[in-house]
Amino acid sequence: MNITNSEQHREARIPGEAEFWIFIMGDLIIFSVLFIAFMYNRSLNLELFNHSQAQLNQVYGLINTLVLLTSSWCVAYGLLAARFKKTEVAARFYRFAFLCGLVFCGVKFLEYSEKIYSEVNIVDNVFYLYYFALTGVHLLHVTVGLICLSVMIKRCQNTKSLQEDDIQFLEGGGVYWHMVDILWIFLFFIIYLING
Repeated sequence: MNITNSEQHREARIPGEAEFWIFIMGDLIIFSVLFIAFMYNRSLNLELFNHSQAQLNQVYGLINTLVLLTSSWCVAYGLLAARFKKTEVAARFYRFAFLCGLVFCGVKFLEYSEKIYSEVNIVDNVFYLYYFALTGVHLLHVTVGLICLSVMIKRCQNTKSLQEDDIQFLEGGGVYWHMVDILWIFLFFIIYLING
């Protein structure tokens, strides 16, 4: 198979814009510090954390995990379609990823409302303080991701032929969405699953 110079150049470069990766790495460092703080406080209050964790609905966490994994798959295939200049197909994949993001938000608000209705006091319980802080910051990231996905959809709808800067934007948006997905997997593990 012959590979042209432009194809070699595309394979050798980092997806998205370099500045975007600085933002991603900074975000990952901040979340890493928060995860370490959570685990440290968990070791100091093991009984409280285990009891509070048992009050969470793991089904909600699992649904949101599956929804985000599906959305990441759609984002990856949307970019693949865009690279092959199939903009309508790419837009469809991005729309489905956007829908998955909305489902995630709906499930999270349902979960929050159940906790608030059951009079969970986040001030008296350090587990719930971390729970609302970590999942709330993550939900903010999902919201930013939804805005990004809407721009990605618009770029694919407005043209039959995407330019290089469009592809870079789609790559950067995809990397951001995958980061949101990976962060949720860690959150699901440490908040909903880890025990003992």
